Amino acid sequence: MSLSWYEDRQDKKESEVESKLIYDYRRHVKKVRHFNRSDRFVDLDCSGHNLMVMGDVKLQFYHKDRYNTEKMFQLWFHTAFIENNYLVFEKSVLDKACKDKDHKRFDNSFKLEIFLHKVDKIVPVSDIVSIEAI
Repeated sequence: MSLSWYEDRQDKKESEVESKLIYDYRRHVKKVRHFNRSDRFVDLDCSGHNLMVMGDVKLQFYHKDRYNTEKMFQLWFHTAFIENNYLVFEKSVLDKACKDKDHKRFDNSFKLEIFLHKVDKIVPVSDIVSIEAI
């Protein structure tokens, strides 16, 4: 999983928006576990990684084997729309996964749940990026 921070998009064309990779799960664990389609759930616990998000957030999930890295799916959310520190995304709204109409790659009931913890102190975006900058 990787997380990118995107600068304020007001008054800018999509091609003018800058992005910066600020988090890569692989760099924070000793060994990346590979999961099978038969696994009922996958838990990627990032609670000990000092990761904070704010504003527009893009999450990308990859399949990696010995020979290549392939993007499995991605999603966007904005932190202003989070209620009760919980987000859930059904397969039908996940970019790339939603195209798997025959359920060859993702089960029909596939979903992504994100559990968050609210930070009481407001932190400037520049400080958030510097916390986990790669």
